[in-house]
Amino acid sequence: MIKLTPDPPVLRVRQDLPSEVALLHAYKHLACAVAATRQALEHSGSRAEVLIQGVFHQVEVAKELVEVSLKNLRH
Repeated sequence: MIKLTPDPPVLRVRQDLPSEVALLHAYKHLACAVAATRQALEHSGSRAEVLIQGVFHQVEVAKELVEVSLKNLRH
């Protein structure tokens, strides 16, 4: 059966959210993702490890970029 109305988004971010607040929330989510990825690496098999390391690297870079942006906003 085809739905006539789509499901609402799972997450909705306010469009008027101040940049500093948005970056702070993004930083916290990325920090949690880094911690979860580290734990996954400790318990992964060799095949999955390569993929997890790639995700870890991307998230770590994004976290650092957000951190720099937050510092620049505050100064």
